[in-house]
Amino acid sequence: MSRAANQRDLEDFCALGLQVLGQPIQPIVLDWDLRHVLREHAGQPLLGGPHRELVVRNWHTGRRGHSLAYGIEVYEVRTDRGKIPVLHLVNPQGHDSTSPFEDAWGVAHAHVAALFRFLRRQQSQLEAAPAPVLAAGQKELLFRNTVGFLRQEQDILKRFGIPLKRGVMLLGEPGNGKTMAARWLRSEAVRHGFEWQTVTPEAYECSRSRGAIHELFDLDQPGIVFLDDFEAGLRDRRETPSSTHDQATMLGELDGLTQKRGIVFIFTTNLKVTELDPAIRRPGRIDVFVEFQPPTPDLRRELIVTHWPAEMNRSLPVDDLVAKTEGLSFAELDELKRLLVFHWLETKRWDWQVAWSAYRARMGFSDKTRAIGFLPPQVASTASLTSVSARARSEG
Repeated sequence: MSRAANQRDLEDFCALGLQVLGQPIQPIVLDWDLRHVLREHAGQPLLGGPHRELVVRNWHTGRRGHSLAYGIEVYEVRTDRGKIPVLHLVNPQGHDSTSPFEDAWGVAHAHVAALFRFLRRQQSQLEAAPAPVLAAGQKELLFRNTVGFLRQEQDILKRFGIPLKRGVMLLGEPGNGKTMAARWLRSEAVRHGFEWQTVTPEAYECSRSRGAIHELFDLDQPGIVFLDDFEAGLRDRRETPSSTHDQATMLGELDGLTQKRGIVFIFTTNLKVTELDPAIRRPGRIDVFVEFQPPTPDLRRELIVTHWPAEMNRSLPVDDLVAKTEGLSFAELDELKRLLVFHWLETKRWDWQVAWSAYRARMGFSDKTRAIGFLPPQVASTASLTSVSARARSEG
């Protein structure tokens, strides 16, 4: 897209913004995380364009019914100082990745500073993740192979011919701490001044449709790229031949990166090591495999004592709670915590037995059925470049 065309787009956007808000606007471009924060604090768009004739809508057969294909959406972002109107330009020319209007937003000049401070403060709170509850050695292992790797002397790695990238795979059934660990690593990356980016399946699909997948796998400076729940693209190609093209594209991007800067790829998946495509798990692409098992009694106790409010802990029989929740995942423990809080809101009492009974009823268990959750894991042998053991669990 030419400079003159970009300038015309800018002038048109500012003119439309003036019509909508009645005051001059400042165009801005938000990264993925700040867009996420903005949408979290904004309701549904209030208006689809300054004039009806300038609005084009998509009609859908799904639940949404329709969406804006071209025009301006107006959001009201709820801040601690009131609502700030924010414009979003929906532009059918946005597939041109050379245009700054690929995803342009606008805010009145009077609110620029307030909106900037609000979004940055909210994002900082999200990034201030607590240390995860992990098995012995896992926390050090994860840090050493991610943020610790980025902190190493890059010139030394170059001298010995070591690629300036690393692959870490977090495996395990949902609810056992992968997301908790990923949030902590993101927080540590920010704390040490490294860049980071999250690649979701939705972002991958969107970038693929416009031929810009390479943007998801590269950073402007040393940092971490999180690839979240990529089961569809990582399954064994012998079982899902239709995904071969996606696999080849992703693997090509992983291997095709320049070696000028350090980068760590962190994959999360619900698959087992044996279910991953051999092409993705071969040495050089994935260096470390870490499997997240259902928490042990010590880890459940640590979660309750260190992550649950002190007021709650003082009124709970922690030993009994730890003993009876054998096999529950971290996510299931969080559900139990929510039930405790809901009961407290009604009675102003912390009643463990009531919450436990409500949880069992909700999950469809009775005293005559087997224990809630998963049975203790059976250890299976596996290997990784850093002697991390991968374990497979079976239910009795």
